[in-house]
Amino acid sequence: MRTFIQIAFTLITFSLISCGGDAKSTDSATSSSSTTESSTTKPVPTFKMANDKSKQNSGAKVSENTVVKNTVAPTKSDNDASSTDGQILSSVPNACALISVEEIANILGVPAADIKQNDASHTRSPYTRSCFFRWDGASANTGVLLQVQANPVQEEYAEWVTLFVSSKRTSGEKTMGTNETFKYDKLEGLGDDGSYSHRLGKYIWRDGNKYAFMIAFNTNSAKEIQMKNAKAIGNIMMENYKKL
Repeated sequence: MRTFIQIAFTLITFSLISCGGDAKSTDSATSSSSTTESSTTKPVPTFKMANDKSKQNSGAKVSENTVVKNTVAPTKSDNDASSTDGQILSSVPNACALISVEEIANILGVPAADIKQNDASHTRSPYTRSCFFRWDGASANTGVLLQVQANPVQEEYAEWVTLFVSSKRTSGEKTMGTNETFKYDKLEGLGDDGSYSHRLGKYIWRDGNKYAFMIAFNTNSAKEIQMKNAKAIGNIMMENYKKL
């Protein structure tokens, strides 16, 4: 049986390789009728992909409450057929299969030929499937990250997914390089419940207590544009997810 601390630890694993805007600065983009995501003024990202070869700023101070890596593999239970001992769970929907490069390009106004799709799933986070769409921009990690997260403590806490999404609004989230806690706002129109933070560029919602979904932008755009793009991407993801 996991302790309360272990359960709390899993509540933030969904942010292991997630991306977002510069948490210390306001978005410099202005409102526009265009849905194109601008990346020309994007600061150096505060995250590092698990299999990304690009170098990041190693001098940033990491808060003791911020999880950078999950080095603890979930304990396998004889009574849990979905448990894992270091393998990515095949039952979790493949994030890369939920939307195409062409659809991402059309929504964000980036040439499809410039976008590289990368399956960013990692055995360190076996209950999470991730997909990164990147292109050349102001930083080496300009792009959009998609994630699907299953409940890693189903036997101990069946309501984990529900709490994970709602706690972003009630308790907030800390990011690498800062001790500030960022509380999310209510996200309408995706899933059964959702939370978002424009400053972090992250949009999270859930399908019941089964899966939590996330879109994380490492671009620079006005709040209205980013929200519109998030819902456009999210709706396509959910349409394809329901077909699985």
